[in-house]
Amino acid sequence: MQLYYFLAIVLSLGYGAAPASHQSFSHALLLSCLTVLIWWVICFLAVRIVADSINQGEISTELGFGWFDKQLVTFRWFSLGLIFLCIAGYGFGRTAMPLAGLDESTLANAVLLMLPMLGMVAGVWAKDHWFAVRMGYAKAGLRSFLHSMWVSMRSTIGWILLPIGLLLACVDFIDFVAAPLGVPAWLIWTTTLAAALFGMPTLIRRVFPLHPLEPQLARWTGEIVVAAGLPNCNVMLWDTGGRIYNAMIAGVFGKRRIMMLSDRLVNDLTRPELSMVILHEAAHSRRRHVPLRLLALVPAWLLGFATQQLIDDLGGTSGLGLWDEMLGILVGIVATVTILRIVSFYSEYDADRTACRIAPKVASQVRRNLDQATELASVPETSELAGRTLASALQKVAGSDEQTQRSSWLHPAICDRITALTGIPAGFTNPLNG
Repeated sequence: MQLYYFLAIVLSLGYGAAPASHQSFSHALLLSCLTVLIWWVICFLAVRIVADSINQGEISTELGFGWFDKQLVTFRWFSLGLIFLCIAGYGFGRTAMPLAGLDESTLANAVLLMLPMLGMVAGVWAKDHWFAVRMGYAKAGLRSFLHSMWVSMRSTIGWILLPIGLLLACVDFIDFVAAPLGVPAWLIWTTTLAAALFGMPTLIRRVFPLHPLEPQLARWTGEIVVAAGLPNCNVMLWDTGGRIYNAMIAGVFGKRRIMMLSDRLVNDLTRPELSMVILHEAAHSRRRHVPLRLLALVPAWLLGFATQQLIDDLGGTSGLGLWDEMLGILVGIVATVTILRIVSFYSEYDADRTACRIAPKVASQVRRNLDQATELASVPETSELAGRTLASALQKVAGSDEQTQRSSWLHPAICDRITALTGIPAGFTNPLNG
């Protein structure tokens, strides 16, 4: 998940803790709508300037695409300020909450707070689509536009908004239905948690276009995940139209757990390279990296709560004290971003090391269970070879895309991972030839 989308969602929900606004709802709504409209116009004009410069030959295609990428990044971060302006500056969230009892519903409250965010983020998605249309990579028309917006939402913030919505709906259900009927809150939460754990694979199958692997490949991947310590984990092909390199595990228990391998990953990597990607994902599960990241959030939000209490004690009911919740949330967000980055970097390096460490054992078991003469039995047989093979896979995934090569919020730079795996200094020579 990109840091931008994380901040857009969390900051939008956090702005609900801002002090009450003296603006009228109609005033806040009008200003917010105008701001979103102007933002969309700016996005359209920015696309038109760059696209026309490319199409008229004023700049090269490579330079134009570089400008557009930098422009897109700038627009994303600038939109966070506009989201703050709408919700906290205009008082959109605070003035609308009391209407129709929305302040009593946690879910309705959250939806209201996220409306400006969705408007700004959708403008960035539209900007990306308009540029693709002008470059001839996408079809023009309303249907194509709506499909592009849906795909963008589903692949970015949709998968995080859905669980947030379900969680808040559960809170509302307890407040408005379960509590008056005398149903214990713990029973509702236990049922919800069980439904989330066991229902996630079903949800994943509906959100992502998944297909079974071809039989021989399915048997090979099945042997690898079993040897890696994940019995009954289903390995599925993720149909991305050949666009995406990615692999991930969803689910927690047995056959309810799914490992997804994108089609481009399966088609472009050699079998040894693909085996190391599978072992890397299995290592994340074996080493409990997801629970580790969740536990890492506890000290961050304890710090935010302590900050809120400190400001409340120092500021009282006036001045700084009115912003105690808001400032506490902001401190919690900064701490969360920092801690998650540290833990995520550790998790990636640890998964790489673990995958290389268990590769010889996995190779031996796969060889015993499969025909040794077949190409599909090829799993690196030493830790050193496993490291070079995984490094080669990372190099192919990164290619010449600078954005993929660079470190992100939750992933270290590809060249740093290759260096850690092989000892080869940063630079994209083939690790298998080193």
